[in-house]
Amino acid sequence: LSNLRQSVRLLSLESLLAAEDGDAETCTANFEVMQGVASSLDREPIFVSYLVQTACIGLAINSLENAFSHVKFSDVQLLRISQALNKMDNPEGLTRALAGEQAMLLVMDWKSIISQNRLLAQLGETIGFWKSLKIDCIQLASPSLENTRKPFPMALEAAAAEKKRIEDNLKKSDRGFPPIEKTRSFLIESFILPFPASLD
Repeated sequence: LSNLRQSVRLLSLESLLAAEDGDAETCTANFEVMQGVASSLDREPIFVSYLVQTACIGLAINSLENAFSHVKFSDVQLLRISQALNKMDNPEGLTRALAGEQAMLLVMDWKSIISQNRLLAQLGETIGFWKSLKIDCIQLASPSLENTRKPFPMALEAAAAEKKRIEDNLKKSDRGFPPIEKTRSFLIESFILPFPASLD
């Protein structure tokens, strides 16, 4: 992923120089390649891939805006740019990314995260803590997935409300054994709170 982002960054820098030289064809071709790199992540079910794609699109758009202020494009080049812009649209990207992250919550070996504390890990197994934690996490994460399908202003409001709901859940939670509860709070703050924050 870092290589993809770096390649787009280099292309955007090349486009910057090409724009200074009035080279419309290089600016157009580079934008098409940047679009292709970004679109290669369309179906990635991982949140970090979605973030890299968003960064790549941002770099591509910035280079295009700079080019428009320096270069006169032909009608054919403008058509190519328009087609590339249309291909950048990925309305299901965030939904797919969060769905993938939610699926990983189901298969994650929570015990391994605190494997240095074997007593706590074993105690959690004995009292069914790890199983109940998975259920908690899925229930807490699911509304964020639904929020990605809402219109943007409504999604922001829903995300803020969802974040507060999760925080309130952590405050009210009390299972009578501080080490276990501290572990639960840490895991939810680390893996679940970022879900509604992704819509900010």
